[in-house]
Order: sequence, then structure tokens, then C-alpha cells
Amino acid sequence: LRNSDLGTLATVAVEDTVSLQLLDGTTYKGIGELSTGQRCTVVLPLVLRHTDRILIVDQPEDHIDNAFIADTLILSLIARDPESQVIFSTHNANIPVLGNADQVVQLGSDGKRGFPVLASDLNDPSVVEAITTVMEGGVEAFKRRASFYGKHAAS
Repeated sequence: LRNSDLGTLATVAVEDTVSLQLLDGTTYKGIGELSTGQRCTVVLPLVLRHTDRILIVDQPEDHIDNAFIADTLILSLIARDPESQVIFSTHNANIPVLGNADQVVQLGSDGKRGFPVLASDLNDPSVVEAITTVMEGGVEAFKRRASFYGKHAAS
């Protein structure tokens, strides 16, 4: 740099670019080539790193699979600063349960407007019942899945 004209260096335009890609099999694909679900798997963990603001995430399960929710989304939530706040609107029980939600609000609707049915912490029996009934398909469905998973658990 001693022999360079520093004025020239100070006026050089540098165009920074960001390229978001996903490894799909053995090929990296740019964000423009991805499905909506694949785009969510690339962007959502990055968005969740922003702990300096309240994040509102509306039904991420619409575009991502349960494996991504359990393996990536939940880990991203748990890694956040405990003082940060995320609000999820979801029908997927894995998000509040595995994410250890501080507060669960069950919403109802009269067809014209939404309203809170209950709001409490994750361990409140009414919240457990709402999660079991509304999100898990009922106690019987929950028991069947538990039995199924128990029979097929890896040793």
C-alpha cells in the first residue's frame, strides 16, 4: 500500500452481495431455484438469530417438515437469548412443547373474529389439554402415536 494512491483506494466501489444457497443432495441451489419450504429452511434459522427485536412467525409448519422443526427450528429457538421474544402462530404441537414455550395462547373464532380461549404457561393442565386435543388430534391419537413410537424406538 505504500506505493499506492490511497485516494484511489478510498473511492473504489465495492459491491457486496449475499448468496443464500441450500445443499440439495449433492448440488447447491440458489434461493431462486428453491421451493417455498426450502427457502424457509434457509432463511428461518437466520431470522431467529436476531435477538434484538420481537419476532412474529406465522405458521412455519405450512412450508417445512417436522424433521426440520425438531432438528433445526427448535434448536434455533433454544439457542436464543432467554430475554428475547418470539411469538409463533402454529398448529404444530412440537413448537411450543419442544421449544419450551413460556406462554401458550389458544385462540378461537366465531367466523368473523379471533379471540383468546386460554392463556397460561406450558404446564397448566388446561394448556396441556388444549395441546393434546387441538394440536395432537385428541388423547386417543396421542396415545396411539406414543404406543407406536414406543414399539419402534431405536435401541
